[in-house]
Amino acid sequence: MFHELDSRKELSATVVPWLPTAPSDWPLTRLKGLLREEQELVGDAWTETELLALTKRGVVARDINNLEGKIPASFAGYQVLEPSDLVFCLFDIDETPRTVGMATSRGMITAAYTRFRVLNGAVPRYLELLFASLDDRKLLRPLYTRLRKSIRAADLLATSIPLPPIAEQEAIVTYLAHAHTRINKAIAAKRRLIALLEEQKRVVVNRIVTMGLDRNAPLVDSGVPWIGRVPAHWELLAARYLFQPVTRPVTDSALPQLSLTRSSGLILSGAEGSGTRAAEGGRNLQQCEWGDFVLNKYRAHMGLFRWCRKPGLVTRNYTVLQATPRVDRDYFEYLFLDPMFADGLRINARGVGEGMSPLYTSTLMRMKMPVPPRSEQRAVVEMINAETARIHRQVELAVRETKLLVEFRDRLTSDVVTGQLDARAIAATLPALDFQEVVDTAVDAGDSVEDDADADGLEDE
Repeated sequence: MFHELDSRKELSATVVPWLPTAPSDWPLTRLKGLLREEQELVGDAWTETELLALTKRGVVARDINNLEGKIPASFAGYQVLEPSDLVFCLFDIDETPRTVGMATSRGMITAAYTRFRVLNGAVPRYLELLFASLDDRKLLRPLYTRLRKSIRAADLLATSIPLPPIAEQEAIVTYLAHAHTRINKAIAAKRRLIALLEEQKRVVVNRIVTMGLDRNAPLVDSGVPWIGRVPAHWELLAARYLFQPVTRPVTDSALPQLSLTRSSGLILSGAEGSGTRAAEGGRNLQQCEWGDFVLNKYRAHMGLFRWCRKPGLVTRNYTVLQATPRVDRDYFEYLFLDPMFADGLRINARGVGEGMSPLYTSTLMRMKMPVPPRSEQRAVVEMINAETARIHRQVELAVRETKLLVEFRDRLTSDVVTGQLDARAIAATLPALDFQEVVDTAVDAGDSVEDDADADGLEDE
């Protein structure tokens, strides 16, 4: 169903900044003739109305029972959504995971979003696909206000789009429903493979990092429940004998600002595709040097605990530790990423829930850690690297293939919704498909999962 797509032969130039050409039979249509801004406040009767949220996969229902005390005192400021309404996030849109979504059921959503009723002449799902594609490529920037990366509703409605006939809009929706379902299933299969490979890698690392080089070495009870037994010749030391907390002032403001992610460790804040953002001011920053360990005290147990490969700036939400000569940095990084150690961090954290359970420095300094001889630490690292090299190559290949599938899905969507490719003939051979099935496959493909970004924004910005 992909190779059979034909390129449009009858394309004409447009005055639309994000679309140089469009099919000549798609008239330029102003959005104010297709959308009407509406707002109906829900009042306090929230128990009778489903709570909705705008996410990467569109407008979805939220489970009020799982909001962990985050239910507002009143829903009087929320607005009603009806099926087929479009919801736009028109403020700070470069920072949000999704700018547009379509409601599939009646519910309520915060009034901070802009609600549009779709009028006759447009298929709501087609408009959602079109604007989601524009959002993915950040092509709505010509509409930004000067001071902020935001769009006024009036400016959006004053915009014109090349609009296909209703029958072709429906054909595009049908085709992309089938195409997304097929591609999402392929992405989900790749991500399941990656998860299995990562689990295989964790088993190898756990065995070596906690048991050492000799599987037959005598073991003793560490006396720490989450550590269990360790080789008898290893020491068990409090972290204060291995690390020294430091808070360095910023002496070089030209250094890059860094953030922690689960998959890549310390990366440039605000890097495209990173899911992180740089702090706007420098008052909340500290400097870390090569060799320092950096952890997010709110999410250390999630793997946000790495050593710094290059100098940089991090927010004060992080704890920065200087390692003593007894520490092989690679060994302890493997240890910190091990599920066994994550359990210890979770047990010692204090707080009320996920993302709000800080691991205080004083607590960390009292935690016991298994410490092999320095030479054995390095030998353990080399053995782990050797035994996981093949798995690592397989993961890298699967990740690249997954990225290509996502890029293909996005490019295909863009070319079809803008009329560069003609899906009418293929759509005529396809059965109708409920787009909820597409949403379900998107969940399987991982589209419901946020990027593995750090918690920089939890407390400091």
